[in-house]
Amino acid sequence: MVLALTVVGNVFYVLRYREAHRDSARVEESYSQQLPTASIRLQALEGVIRDFAARAGGEPEIADILRQHSLISTNPPEAKP
Repeated sequence: MVLALTVVGNVFYVLRYREAHRDSARVEESYSQQLPTASIRLQALEGVIRDFAARAGGEPEIADILRQHSLISTNPPEAKP
């Protein structure tokens, strides 16, 4: 009786581990497929911002906005508890 319970428990444990491993593999595959697209989008956005900054550098209001953005992106605000 104890042997049968042990076998059933081990089978259950193995199946749960296999299911968790399969799910984590799916998530990892999904992230690896999305990563190149996200980095390309980020590079394009940074290029647009750099181009805009180069063209609008003579206007003080725009320079202030860009300066504030660069300060925010380098020092993100801390989360309030």
